[in-house]
Amino acid sequence: MFFPKLNKIENVLDKFSRVIEIEPSRCVRLRSKKGIGCGDCIQACPESAIDVTRNDVLIDSAKCSECTICCKICGSGVFTHKNFSEENFFRKLSEQAAKEPSVFISCSRSKLTGDEKIISVPCLAWLDISVLIFALASGAKRIYLQHEECDSCRSLKGGSEIKKEIDEASRLFRNYLDKNGVEIIAAKAEPQPEPVQAPPEKESELLTRRELFGYFRKKTQVSIAQALFYAAESRRFNFTAEVNVVKDKIKVPMRKRIFNHSVADIFTHLERSVEISSVRYVSSLEIESARCDLCGICYKLCPTGALKEIVTENSEGLMQKSGISFTTDICIKCGLCVQLCTSKAISFKMSVTPEEYVESLKETVAIL
Repeated sequence: MFFPKLNKIENVLDKFSRVIEIEPSRCVRLRSKKGIGCGDCIQACPESAIDVTRNDVLIDSAKCSECTICCKICGSGVFTHKNFSEENFFRKLSEQAAKEPSVFISCSRSKLTGDEKIISVPCLAWLDISVLIFALASGAKRIYLQHEECDSCRSLKGGSEIKKEIDEASRLFRNYLDKNGVEIIAAKAEPQPEPVQAPPEKESELLTRRELFGYFRKKTQVSIAQALFYAAESRRFNFTAEVNVVKDKIKVPMRKRIFNHSVADIFTHLERSVEISSVRYVSSLEIESARCDLCGICYKLCPTGALKEIVTENSEGLMQKSGISFTTDICIKCGLCVQLCTSKAISFKMSVTPEEYVESLKETVAIL
C-alpha cells in the first residue's frame, strides 16, 4: 500500500492553518533564477520564520506570530493576510477621510473594533507610510492609531512598528503637518464614553437677528464643506482603474500605487525639499552609458517591466537595441537589476527630492 510522505502532509496542513498567504511567483529571488535579489522579508521577520529556497517561499507556522510585517515589507506583494482585504481597507479609509477630519485605525484585537467608524487591520505593524500619506491625501486631519497591550499580544510588534512609521512620516512631512494642523497619534485603545445627549431646545417660531445671521453662516459653512468634499472626490484614488501589466511580469502591488497617487498631492504642499531616497517606495535609477553593454539581463529579469529595451531602426533599415527605458511608476525597488548587472552600470540615486520623484512619475524616461 502507498503512503504519502509525512512531510508532504505536514506542508498541506501548514498551508491550511496559517493566516499569511504566500504567492511565490511574485518573489524576486525566485524570479532571478539565481537565488539573489531582495531578502527584506527574511531580515524583517522578528521570529525568523521565513525562508526562501531555490523553488519556494516558506513560513514556519510554529514560529510565525502573525505580526504581518512581511506583508508590508515585501515590495513585490508575495505575502497577504488570508482574512484581510487591502483594497477594502483603502476604500474605507478613503471614504472615511473624505467625510470626517478624524480617522480611527485599530488592530483587530482592540475593544473598539465594533464601532463602524473604526477601520480594523490585523496588526498595526501592517501599516506603513503609504497608509499614512494616503489618509492625509484623502483629507484626514487627525489619524488615530489604536492598539491593545502589545506586550501581552502574540504579535508583539504593533505599537513599536507604527511609531517608526510615524517618525518617518514626521520627518518627511513636518512642514505639511504643522501648516495644516495634522496630527498622527498612536495610543492604547480605550473605550470612549457615550456622549451625553442634551435635551432638545424648544423651537421658537421667530428668529432673532443673531440667530438669523447664525443660520446663514451655518449654511455657508456647509456649502464650503460640500465643495471641499467634491474637490477631494476628484482627487481620490481610482480603485476601478485597470492596471496595465507587462507580459510575463507581476502586477505592481496596491501599496506602491497608493503611494504614487498620494505623494504628488502631499509633496506639492511642502515648502522645502526633503531627501526621500530612504523611503522604500521611492526608486530612481542611474545607468552609466559608458559601462552598459546592452546585454539585456536587467530588463529581462525586471519583475514588473520597469526597465525595457529601446529598439530603433538603423541607417540600413534594420532594428537594433539602442538603449533602455525606465518607468519609475512601476519600479518596486527590489534592487535585482543593480545586483545582476555584470558591468556595474546600474545604481540607485543616493539623493532624491520630492520634486524629482513626482516629476519622474509622469513619464517613461530613456536613460541610454
